Amino acid sequence: MPTTAEIITTAEGVRKSNLAVVKKTAVILIALVAMLMQSCNSNTVYDQNLFLPEDGWHYKNRAAFDIEITDTTHYHNFFVNLRITPDYEYSNLYVLVYAKSPTGDSTMTREELKLAETDGRWTGKGSASIITYRIPIAEKFVPKKTGVYHFEIEQNMRTNTLKDVVNIGMAVEKGDVVF
Repeated sequence: MPTTAEIITTAEGVRKSNLAVVKKTAVILIALVAMLMQSCNSNTVYDQNLFLPEDGWHYKNRAAFDIEITDTTHYHNFFVNLRITPDYEYSNLYVLVYAKSPTGDSTMTREELKLAETDGRWTGKGSASIITYRIPIAEKFVPKKTGVYHFEIEQNMRTNTLKDVVNIGMAVEKGDVVF
């Protein structure tokens, strides 16, 4: 007959073993849910973010993105991705967006990215340390030709070196069919 100590030791071993199985199952489920959530938006054509230097984003430091468009039968929506710290001192961010199509056509537009309400509350999503934005800059764009579209984003604020901007990026989502 087993002693009380042996029964307690065996029960504790079984409990630890069950806990390990539960932890492994939870990790697998979280990974599956994350993959499923990522695959749910199959309309995402491109989503890339670049880290900016810790000492700030200098206006001469353009962020470059090469985006391959393979479908001319759907609208495309273009977004600027942005991550800032709560210490960012402005309520907006002006950027120059340079675009070059596969045919060689070039454009430059100045965009105002609004980041805060008039009362100073950030409009992005995030935590106490990072605020994230996905701001539309071109909606229902119809590509004339497939190929690589080259984009560059330059900060266009009055400050030569902009502090507290962590990442700049671009995203493209495929929209409805063009009629």
